[in-house]
Amino acid sequence: MKRILPLIICIVFVFAIVASCDKQAAPDTPLSATELLDLGEKYLLELNYEQALVQFLKVIDVEPRNSRGYTGAAEAYVGLGETDMAIEILQKGLEKISGNQEMQAMLDKLAGPISSDERPPAQPSQTPAPSPQTSDPETVALAVKLIEIYMASGYEAVINEMHTDEFSAVLSNILNATDYEPIINIFDDIGCGFYVIDGELFVYIGGYDGLIRSGTGTWLNANKTDRGYYVFTGDWSADMPNGTGKIIRVIDESVIERQEGHTYVLTAIIAGSFSNGLENGAINIKYHMEEGNTHNWDLTANNGVREVIGSRDGINGSVDVVAFCTECEAYLTLGSIAGVRGFME
Repeated sequence: MKRILPLIICIVFVFAIVASCDKQAAPDTPLSATELLDLGEKYLLELNYEQALVQFLKVIDVEPRNSRGYTGAAEAYVGLGETDMAIEILQKGLEKISGNQEMQAMLDKLAGPISSDERPPAQPSQTPAPSPQTSDPETVALAVKLIEIYMASGYEAVINEMHTDEFSAVLSNILNATDYEPIINIFDDIGCGFYVIDGELFVYIGGYDGLIRSGTGTWLNANKTDRGYYVFTGDWSADMPNGTGKIIRVIDESVIERQEGHTYVLTAIIAGSFSNGLENGAINIKYHMEEGNTHNWDLTANNGVREVIGSRDGINGSVDVVAFCTECEAYLTLGSIAGVRGFME
């Protein structure tokens, strides 16, 4: 019996070690599609296209009918200079989610609504594209440069250009001019317009129908002097944001006027449906906070007014609530008219 007891103890000890090793070797809990999307968006904003692509492809594996997985992967491919792969992933997405307008619009922008083999022979234009509205060579040269940057690398690279001394000089010339009519420069099938609204300069790069913004386009607030930015990218018609789109607002931490007890959002992403520049329909809002956490809200808006779903006690009394965070129950209160900056009069 004395020999058997040590043997039993030894067996139990070995079994405990094996069990411990098995537990340590167990894989981590896989991330949810929402968590993967948040990571993908983060990497896109950081211009880390390789990692962004990894996350969005994982989203597709987890949720094959999640449209943002496909459009996010396409954005990452474009950032990597792999337009053919971007087209391919969007085509796969449309096979899974037939008729998705956002994916189709992105595919049309990258590949054209019809293939080159299907296009009829080019005919001489009966109505030539409008000439630049300014003879200022610096402004025209800047418009050409911004379009080239946009087509090659996307709006993030345009934002970087907007922080250069060259851009600041042209910006100053436009703002100091007495005539505040839009300056629109159209080259082939894409244009670049400079618009002054309430003393602020905005840049639009995208499709035009004559001198009217139409199709897919990007709208940037050009007055930022810090490293933050504001951009809307999506569908346009009748010279305004109409259709699906996304607002991205990035805050430069160095300009935040901090108050004790307050936490601050560093990146806000507002995606959904817009009508004449106002939120109209289903809207999703993500706030990436300075602590590293994310708030995620879904709500409904009607011509810029967000639908109230409840109320909460606030510092100065009861406040109207339009959404509760799907992860943490944080609530979003009713604010002023909501939409794209420059279209909320």
